[in-house]
This record gives sequence, C-alpha cells and structure tokens, in this order.
Amino acid sequence: MINLCILDGYVDEPTCLGVPPYISPYPRYIAGAVWDYDKSTRIFYITIDQIRDNKNLEVLSKSDIIVVIAGMSVPGRYLSGFPASPNEIVSIMSNIPKPLKILTGPAAKYGFGLSGGKKTRRIEDVFDLTILGDGEIVVSKLLKNNLKIERIDNAECRENASSIRDYAIKGSKIVKNHP
Repeated sequence: MINLCILDGYVDEPTCLGVPPYISPYPRYIAGAVWDYDKSTRIFYITIDQIRDNKNLEVLSKSDIIVVIAGMSVPGRYLSGFPASPNEIVSIMSNIPKPLKILTGPAAKYGFGLSGGKKTRRIEDVFDLTILGDGEIVVSKLLKNNLKIERIDNAECRENASSIRDYAIKGSKIVKNHP
C-alpha cells in the first residue's frame, strides 16, 4: 500500500479560489486519480499553513510520494492565507530525503509568479518530477507505470473536460481533510 501526501501550497487562479479558506479542485483531482488506481492508498492532505504551524511534518517523511500543489498566476496582496513561496517549498523539500517528490499546479507549469510584471521563478531541482501537464493525468500514469518516471510524459493533458469527471467524484472526500 502506498502512502501519498498532498501538500497544498495553495493556488491563486481566477477560477480556483485556492487560497484559504478555500480548497482548489487540484487536490480533489489528484486524490481521485490515486484512488481510481488503488482504493486502499492512504492519502494525507495537509496545507502549507499546517506546515508553517509545525503540524503534520512527520506525514511528509513517512510518505512514499509527496505531491506539492502550488503557484500563483494572479500575483497580488492577500488578507488571510498566503500561497507557498518558492523559498518555503525548497526548504521543506530539501529536508525530506526519502519520498518521491512531485510538483504540480501553476508553479510547475509557469514557475512562481512573485509579483505582477516580474519574471517567474522555477524550483524544479528539489523535485523528482515536475508536471507540466495535468497533475491528475500524469500522477495516474506514474502509478500505472510503477513510479518509473522515465516511462511517462510529464506534459500529458486530459483529452477534454469530461475526462476529469470520475476523478472529481472519487476524490471529493479529500475535501473533508481541509482544516
């Protein structure tokens, strides 16, 4: 049985509302893809705020796979809840040697946008896999290929919007884990 941790660094996209108190659809899709592959997989969902509060740190090191969802495509100011910064992610991932580390979300596709009009920053060097396509599709293929990264296309995308339906339904219970 695989232990997988979804670390939600929050995303800020106009259609996601992924900054607290909201949860973006990405964790739900990833969880759905994983449970579609194996219903017995233990998935832990934690937020960057929980890590900041030194909660659930042991879950990261006890996991077989860590999927980090992060990135902003709409830089701005926040009243509460701040998306994970590239420095935070690098610091956290650098201190966890064991698990397979995966980055997905806008930070993987475009880099971290720190403020409007400035160049984005990439942090791929602390990850075993950076997903340039749709996270749930690539994670599904990775599991089906026994975690052999060289056998998958990290830029693979879903064929159409309806192809995400089953993952959205199967992953819906992950939302209950949001603090």
